[in-house]
Amino acid sequence: MSDDAIDAHLATCADCQEFYNRAALLNRNLHFQDPPADFSLDSAPDLSKIIIEGVEPQWRRQAATRALGMALARVATVLLGVAWIAWAVGYLQQSLAIDASLDPAGYQLVTEAAIVRFALGFVCFFAAWQPRVVSGVVVLLSALWMFHFGFNLRNFLLGELPEPMLWQAALLGLTVVVLGATWLATNGWVVLQEALRALGFGVGVGEPKWR
Repeated sequence: MSDDAIDAHLATCADCQEFYNRAALLNRNLHFQDPPADFSLDSAPDLSKIIIEGVEPQWRRQAATRALGMALARVATVLLGVAWIAWAVGYLQQSLAIDASLDPAGYQLVTEAAIVRFALGFVCFFAAWQPRVVSGVVVLLSALWMFHFGFNLRNFLLGELPEPMLWQAALLGLTVVVLGATWLATNGWVVLQEALRALGFGVGVGEPKWR
């Protein structure tokens, strides 16, 4: 059974939520100590057919919503890639107008700005083509945006931030948001729950807590 079907059923079945929480408790206890004396796991019958029949309408709605979200996210990712490439071409044209022998520092800055934007455009195009790689780049781009925003926060608050830097922060932040939405649309909300559990946040459905 897929994770989406199980997740949809867990959200509406109190008995399965209780079983899930008890299983999570046993899993934690096995790492540190013996399970409680009153804890036991009975042999469970195969309920997959009943569960599938019960969640199929909701499952189909979720699948349709995810498909629509995925299509919109991929279109937005392509548009962001076009924006980054267009901006890179503009910087590349500026670099051609600079004499590297007379202004090596300026030439290097403009060239590196073009290189970074070409790379970000390529990332967007590749993510739209292969959405499953998004998880590998969204963390990197989030860190890039965080440091960019952090280093320029003072100038932003004082109103001294140059307009190109402001546009860069906005476009980079939008890229992170769109790639994050692509990641969720590709894997479903269950992957976010699994990521939180992997970080030690949450032991059961509806009961988030730090371990």
